[in-house]
Amino acid sequence: MHLTGESSSRMEEDNENEEKQEDEEEGIVGCIPCLLDAGHRQEILQIVDSLPEAVNNGDIRILELKLDRYSRLISLYQEQPSLLDCIIPDLLKAFLSYIDLSSARLNDLSITAFHYLACLTKVRGYKVIMRLMPHEVTYLEKLLTVLNEFAGPCGEDQPQRFMLLLWLWIVCKNPFDLRRFDRSSDRPGETLNRIFSIASKYLEYEWDRTQVAASLVIAQCLSRTDGIPLIGEALTKPLSLILKIEPEINEPVGHLLLVAAILKKVDRVHLKNHVDSIVAAIRTHFPLNSKLGDLTRKCLVKVLQRLALVLLRPKLAAWRYRRGRRKLEENLVANGTTTNAEKQPEVKNGTAHVNGVETDCAMEEEEEIEAPHEIVEWALGCILNALSDENTYVRWSAAKGIGRITARLPKELASQVVESILSSNFHRLSGHCAWHGGCMALAEMTRRGFLLPNLLPSTFPVVEEALFYEEPMGRQGLGNQVRDAACYILWAFARAYEPTELRPYVDKVATSLICATLFDREVNLRRAASAAFQENVGRQADFPDGIPLLTLVDYFAVGYRLRCFEQLAVQAAAFPKYAIAIVDHLVERKVIHWDEAVREQAALSLEKLAEVRPDLVAAKLDLLVEGCRNTNPIHRHGYILAAARAIKGLTFKEYKFDQQMITKMAALPEDFVDECKKFTSVAGLLTRKALCGGMQALAQANFPLTEQQINFWMERVETFASDKNERVRQRAIGVAEVLIPAYIKGQEKIQQLIDNYCDKLEKCSKEEDYIGLCAVAACVSRSARSYRLFIQLCTFVTRCRESTWAKARAASVDALPVVLPNAAGTSNETDEAVVECFAALERALNDYTTNSMGDIGRFVRQSGMHAMARILTQQTAFIETNKLTRYVLFCLKKMIEQSAGKIGRTRECAAQSIFSLLEWDKSNQPSIICHAEQLAEIYTKNNDFVRDTVLLSLVPLLHTCPEYFDDLMHGLVMSAGGQSEITKMRGRQALLSYLETYAYGSLDKLESFFGCVADLLERGMKQPRIGMSVLRYLPQALGHLDAIESAPDSSASLQRILRCLVKVSVSPNAPPIRIRLVIDSFASLLNLATNSATWKTAANQIVHQLLSPTPVLRRSAAESLYEALCISCSDETLLSILSETAWQDTNDVGKIEQAASQVKQLLLGE
Repeated sequence: MHLTGESSSRMEEDNENEEKQEDEEEGIVGCIPCLLDAGHRQEILQIVDSLPEAVNNGDIRILELKLDRYSRLISLYQEQPSLLDCIIPDLLKAFLSYIDLSSARLNDLSITAFHYLACLTKVRGYKVIMRLMPHEVTYLEKLLTVLNEFAGPCGEDQPQRFMLLLWLWIVCKNPFDLRRFDRSSDRPGETLNRIFSIASKYLEYEWDRTQVAASLVIAQCLSRTDGIPLIGEALTKPLSLILKIEPEINEPVGHLLLVAAILKKVDRVHLKNHVDSIVAAIRTHFPLNSKLGDLTRKCLVKVLQRLALVLLRPKLAAWRYRRGRRKLEENLVANGTTTNAEKQPEVKNGTAHVNGVETDCAMEEEEEIEAPHEIVEWALGCILNALSDENTYVRWSAAKGIGRITARLPKELASQVVESILSSNFHRLSGHCAWHGGCMALAEMTRRGFLLPNLLPSTFPVVEEALFYEEPMGRQGLGNQVRDAACYILWAFARAYEPTELRPYVDKVATSLICATLFDREVNLRRAASAAFQENVGRQADFPDGIPLLTLVDYFAVGYRLRCFEQLAVQAAAFPKYAIAIVDHLVERKVIHWDEAVREQAALSLEKLAEVRPDLVAAKLDLLVEGCRNTNPIHRHGYILAAARAIKGLTFKEYKFDQQMITKMAALPEDFVDECKKFTSVAGLLTRKALCGGMQALAQANFPLTEQQINFWMERVETFASDKNERVRQRAIGVAEVLIPAYIKGQEKIQQLIDNYCDKLEKCSKEEDYIGLCAVAACVSRSARSYRLFIQLCTFVTRCRESTWAKARAASVDALPVVLPNAAGTSNETDEAVVECFAALERALNDYTTNSMGDIGRFVRQSGMHAMARILTQQTAFIETNKLTRYVLFCLKKMIEQSAGKIGRTRECAAQSIFSLLEWDKSNQPSIICHAEQLAEIYTKNNDFVRDTVLLSLVPLLHTCPEYFDDLMHGLVMSAGGQSEITKMRGRQALLSYLETYAYGSLDKLESFFGCVADLLERGMKQPRIGMSVLRYLPQALGHLDAIESAPDSSASLQRILRCLVKVSVSPNAPPIRIRLVIDSFASLLNLATNSATWKTAANQIVHQLLSPTPVLRRSAAESLYEALCISCSDETLLSILSETAWQDTNDVGKIEQAASQVKQLLLGE
């Protein structure tokens, strides 16, 4: 059985409450593992076995990497730590062999072993690990000696301190006389005092987990015979500090933990005399002050509940409800019934086990339990109040305390506790914290057998309401924990009660759990409900259709919410007992849910259900239609979508609608015109989204509309398609794609509509209007010839009057594949249309428009690649074969360039387009694509082009595919000059790999490489985004001129680069950032032959910048020149001038001019 969330940690074991770490590269992602992965086991053991060698090498980085990897692997099993039990003995054996306690100071290997052991303890829990640690008395002196060497608060040594204290705790549990270890017989109790001295100092430090271990050590020693006389002395200081607790100033968590540990470990007989003093110390802090820290409040609750347990005799209540069979195989035996008298608790080693729960009661006695002490009543009241605390762990601790205390109360008082919880915690205004605490308390009492069957009638309505509890808070909802706790209660009910006791509630429990399993918003809660359903099916014989439904809504099946709404709900509705509950739940709760996505999915689910259970959905149709005019915008949004979807589903079943309902639904767009004009409010946005979704669903159902209504709906669609919100625009386009073919008939009318849109497109003054009209016009053009519209779209892409309208150009490009098939009537017009289309697409692939939001031209480029792929794979019938080959090569070049670019999503789009072309080319004989096999090896579905590491896989194409060399090189240079550190690094690695592998020593290949760089730099003179990327990479590229280093003037590509650099350097309008990059490039050229014109030009330009009016440029030029000349120049005077002159000084310009003149004279001889 798989359980998640709070339910899993309660239903399995008391795990450490650490958050699970997920790594997408691991074998376990997004779900709880079922067994220890063999690969993980092998890797963990290998890491541990390699520790001695790694420590001896002394490489700190390797040790950190090993520890990080080990921690990741262990943490994968945080939710199911018991799966690690099979390797824990091997790990402990290895760790103990590494630990050396022979000296007072731990060696490096011992420290490392303790770090690894602490990591394992964090995941598995110290109780399990410590049981397997050696606890011979010979370790006592060694542990005390090592612990005595630590001084001051914990730092990086915290793991070894923690583990040593825990080890000391387990050793102290041995029943040996500590006086045997006293160094002198004159000082009896010396060893005990040493232990107290070592452990007590940790309670004074700031909070960390060593305080837990230290409190356990002290409490364990006080529970011994020789430590009992010291209890009063040990409590004096903690109680005095607890009395003076102040929020955020003085919160002695360590001392609170010590008192709680003493109350748990020491026999109650020896604690009764100290009860009054403990009560006096903590009484002032109840009711709990919310300003106190969460951990402080939790510890106070823990102290209080254990104090109450001290005053109550540890006897198991005779009135508890007992159910003897705990194993499922016994539960499934045909006649395996026993009488209540036969159901006695199982007693092992003096510990009673009731309903599978280990209690702290030694035995059961039938005599009446004595009335509780007044302190117990006070404590119980405080703990009941703590059930409403704002912190989850405080509520959880309080709930467990309620369960433990109730186990020792008389039946009448226990019933009063339950009634108090039901009356105080489940009021509609109590809040989610009180509801959660109350549910937790009920669950704890149930699993212990103290919620008697006679209280079920008052408990079940509360549990049912808690199972669907939701407290909306804006764009989020409170109540996840309440619903999780309700699942826990129903899980506990299944294990606690006989089937005969739950028979009156079985149908309600079954339907409620199925609804929670299918429709809860959170995946962990759907899985928790599924686990509770599974437990009930296994233990309650009368669960209706349990086994078929259990296989339908198992742990993995409910992981994807849309699948639950769309598929599993329909399959579950095939069972008659669940169909009505499912439809009612959707209509009453999910259609008006606070989350927009849940409302949309509920509407979709109703559509699917209408096809299989039309009678149930039709019965709710009037309610849905009436709700469409609800004043609450959230509810109205859900009702509109649900009503439209339900009508669509019922239409497919040929359901007959009454005229009044048809009129109301058709008039919805007209009724909410004013509401849709509220562009700045959420209500207006939700209404526009709802109308779009509703209109689309009704149009798909061929909903009857009059001519006037059709025209008004079209007007609304145009308005919504031009909305500022992109999601509204997308939904409006979806409406147009359905509405126009269904209701706009006749060529003349369609042509008139297209002409109308063309006129509007020419007059657009807003980008949003153009986007909407363009998309709607494309939908209309599917049914008529639209050459004018096509030319208009191409012209807009190639000669847009608004350079910043990138998304408008993207919309035009998206429309081209739709408009192109009907663009021309004659073959000549078709050829012209194809030429115009690919000219527009080429322009789109070269769009690098930028604004304050960055590279917005990427939208145009991505649309261009999608359009190319669609045209070449779907609309090639009207393209001649020889032209098609040319167009395919042209498109592939552009796509390959983008696949090496610096934007991950653009690379992904390019890879997808190339993959679609390769798939299409498989049907061509012969193949149209050049080097299709080489491309197919790289551009696959499994290769994630969003990751920057993919750039390294493109390097072989530079060598094997010369047709794509220039374009691929352009993309890699752009990535190498990007601003993202990872992208820049990967791009430079790819280019360096090419230069070292293929171009080293080859003049031709080096010339080709720098020719591409020169082309891109020349483009960058007009497009700053490209120019800046090239300039960032250029200094590194110019450092690999080995083949032309002796004769740089003979390289044509290098001279082109040099001319561009000089042009930027002397430009009066060039920004300082560009000039600084140019200076760095000139400095790289100073490694060339000093007698070359290239070297002289570079040196002259750097010297020229020494006289720049911008101080930062003067300093940059001096630093670059100094670094370049340090190796090759032996003129100490020149280097001294460059290093000692204050080039950024703005007060003494004459001195700077003199220094620059001297540098020029010494360097250039001028």
